[in-house]
Amino acid sequence: MKAGWGLAVGLALALLATNPAHAQGETTTVSGWVLNGTAGGGVPEATVSLQVVPEGQPPYAHGSVAADGSRGGWFAFEGVPLNPNWRYFVVSTYLGISYAVELASDSDRQGIRLTVYEATSRMDSVALATQTLLVLGANARDRILAVMEMAQVANKGDRVFIPEGAQGGMGSFLRFPLPPGAMDLEIETELPEGEALQVDRGFALTNPVPPGEYGVAFTYRVPYESAALDLSRSLPLGAGTFRLLVPRDVGTVAAGGLRDQGEVLLGARFYRVLSAEGLVPGTLLEVSLGGLPQPSLWQRLQKAFGLGSWAIWALPGAVATVLAGLLVVAVAKARPSVVVETAPVADPEALAVAIARWDDRFHRGELEEGAYRRHRQVLKSRLLRLAWQARAGAGGAEG
Repeated sequence: MKAGWGLAVGLALALLATNPAHAQGETTTVSGWVLNGTAGGGVPEATVSLQVVPEGQPPYAHGSVAADGSRGGWFAFEGVPLNPNWRYFVVSTYLGISYAVELASDSDRQGIRLTVYEATSRMDSVALATQTLLVLGANARDRILAVMEMAQVANKGDRVFIPEGAQGGMGSFLRFPLPPGAMDLEIETELPEGEALQVDRGFALTNPVPPGEYGVAFTYRVPYESAALDLSRSLPLGAGTFRLLVPRDVGTVAAGGLRDQGEVLLGARFYRVLSAEGLVPGTLLEVSLGGLPQPSLWQRLQKAFGLGSWAIWALPGAVATVLAGLLVVAVAKARPSVVVETAPVADPEALAVAIARWDDRFHRGELEEGAYRRHRQVLKSRLLRLAWQARAGAGGAEG
């Protein structure tokens, strides 16, 4: 049996329709117990539902029952259609948090144990097992750095952490720092549903954190004015391991307190890896990048005069004549394409560039908003997958 948080929440909220008619065949009984994983916690009073996901058909709820407290939280579902190609989830919501167990094809369908937890607003048991800062690339023309960060949030206690901002202040939220000027922040997590709040020097998450480990990934862009950029930050929760990955061709790195782990090949690029371990809450990491890519003379002139691709006539006299010749070459080499951009799945830099170009086309009014957002999400999802691979690769390099 496998636990599934993200799918569990979606199923619990969306699959409460009545059981549609299905072809009659072999059936089975699904039964087990709802258990309290918190020491000293009583038998939970919970409603349990069985969600069925037929192959090639809409999912549905087989039914819902109340766990029998007199029998230790016992529940049972009779007459469940049995199909080796279908997926089955036992779902329960306790104290507002959804929990789920997926039934593996070879699992004991009559001995399911669905564990729920009591709540706490204290963060004593919540920490970052790992945090990785991955520089994806730099846009020299606009002097913008693309960054992805990944964290593995660990709750080593036996209670689900539920933030209570009104009582505990901002210290009771999961907080993540951002560099000054960071923009276009996008966040994805494996945690139960919550919200992101803007706070001083970063953002905070209101998501509950059940016992276990859960991934948090976020991307943003940050402008730089010169060849250097300060990425120093404090770590409110500390980190068991912190890693910094910077492409070899983006710039140099100066980082106090981080050990140089050499380079690792991710996709088609070499990344320099630096790391530190055992960082206590409140640790300040001093990180700066140097030698960042700068715009060319032509790009600086475009920006200085506010040029678009067709605004060359706005320049006076001889300057316009000279730049007109350059523009012919530039337009011939970089004429906008109407084809949807794609990027090699194995190249994080290409994906970051593709997203930046897609954003530029949208802001120029070349794309309809719906198509823009759908394709951007596809590119971002690919980038997130590569980011998790990058974290794994960095771990291997460190070893």
